[in-house]
Amino acid sequence: MTYQIVEKHQGNIYVYSHPGHGTEFIIELPIQQVDYLLVISVRREQGIGNREELTN
Repeated sequence: MTYQIVEKHQGNIYVYSHPGHGTEFIIELPIQQVDYLLVISVRREQGIGNREELTN
């Protein structure tokens, strides 16, 4: 479902995974009224539980 939403809005999804360090998902969605992308990074760290970190 996430991929379909991002694709519909002509955005991108990047996934980076490092064994023992967790996985990082970056979802980029274009903003129509400005000339740049808002990038929100969600990081899950392995071994800490269900911790999430949102940054922009």
